[in-house]
Amino acid sequence: MFARTIRLSAALVSMLAVGSAMAENVHDDTATKIRYSGFWNAENSPTYVRAVEGTLHETNVAGSAAEMDFSGTARSISLVYTLHDNRGRADVFIDGAYKETLDNRVVAPQRWQVMRTWSVQPATQHTIKVVAKGAGPGEDINKSWIDVDAFIVNADVGLPGSTYTPDNPLVDYGGTWTWVSDSTWGNRMQSQVPGNSVRFTFFGNGVRWFYFSSGNRGIANITLDGVQYGTWDTYGTPGQERSYDIFAPTAGIHTVTLTVSGAKNASSSNVIIDVSDFLVL
Repeated sequence: MFARTIRLSAALVSMLAVGSAMAENVHDDTATKIRYSGFWNAENSPTYVRAVEGTLHETNVAGSAAEMDFSGTARSISLVYTLHDNRGRADVFIDGAYKETLDNRVVAPQRWQVMRTWSVQPATQHTIKVVAKGAGPGEDINKSWIDVDAFIVNADVGLPGSTYTPDNPLVDYGGTWTWVSDSTWGNRMQSQVPGNSVRFTFFGNGVRWFYFSSGNRGIANITLDGVQYGTWDTYGTPGQERSYDIFAPTAGIHTVTLTVSGAKNASSSNVIIDVSDFLVL
């Protein structure tokens, strides 16, 4: 069984081990390139043992910001941060333009280190800025923390024409998933816990999700770049590998997320969702 924290940490460790050229792309929260304004705590407690280098900066004060300049030769910029039940929201800006609001709160006993990637045009210097939103009206300020664990320039992503198995470090799991080794039908990762998710970041026009249908399969909720894409019912003839294509509006770096919805076909006996492969289109 794998949790998102374990998988992301393993991927980052492998990136750091490649060599100095790759390591230069990973900017831990303590890097001098990152500028902090407002109120931030520098954390290195055992609570954050799975964080990059075991450290991160966190804040729950609205308007507190972290920003970093990065090279114009970059194709993408990624933020590594934490999901937990005491987390809140943060706005992300690239070159002064609003990109999205991250909602980092999940109902889970463990902390998940996750990575969100945005594409940029490799033409000029860029700046990424993360701004804490703090507690909203009636919200608990102690449940509005956000953090910066690391920024990664040109993080590894899935490439067109390539297939990625469910145990590939680029496939990022949230919650508890079970590895199933099946000599007849093939290997897969699966979960039946509503809210558990799997995320895959790729460069291309879309991604083909391969899964196994069965009489105990449920309905997956699908988002693309944080926007609702649709749902897909994986119930069907047992043991058949099937696929579903998720297309992006434009070619570029995108993130698809599949979530166990907890819903199912009336004929199904369970709500299991699985992943056997991802193919970048």
